[in-house]
Amino acid sequence: MAERKPGIDRTHGGAPFLFSSYSRAGDDCIGVAADLVALGTVAVMDSKDPAGPVVVVDDTAWGAFLSYAKA
Repeated sequence: MAERKPGIDRTHGGAPFLFSSYSRAGDDCIGVAADLVALGTVAVMDSKDPAGPVVVVDDTAWGAFLSYAKA
């Protein structure tokens, strides 16, 4: 389950970053703005650096990453 992370109120292209419900406040994890899939992109950020850079990948690459991670 994905949810907003307390203390991180950031969006990318209007889409909020969501974090795994398994992560707790202060844990190291990535945030994903997946609402951008309709535009063909997914934005990823590091929760340790909320004001830091955002990596944007196309939805095909994101799908390949998820398939690899689930394997």
